[in-house]
Amino acid sequence: MRLRYRLGCLRQHSARIAQMLNDSAKAVRDAVQSRVEAGRGMDIHYDHPILLLQHMLWHEGYHHGQIKLALKVSGSPLLDEAAGPLTWDIWMRKSR
Repeated sequence: MRLRYRLGCLRQHSARIAQMLNDSAKAVRDAVQSRVEAGRGMDIHYDHPILLLQHMLWHEGYHHGQIKLALKVSGSPLLDEAAGPLTWDIWMRKSR
């Protein structure tokens, strides 16, 4: 019952979540682009801005696994066939 309630909340706020993700993507893109164009590294942690993007991709994979594990443990597993088109398949497309 709680999972259904939470999924209902997610659906209710999906447009806001999507906008926040788009805003975040733009902020990262702008930061990396400006640093690359200026030939500057990031202020902390990364010698080159591309290393930040590499870290973010790995980190996304980590969270993907955590979400799938949480769903599996809660009795609502997300099969690769269902998750793939919404996640990894998007990254694997060579063209749009």
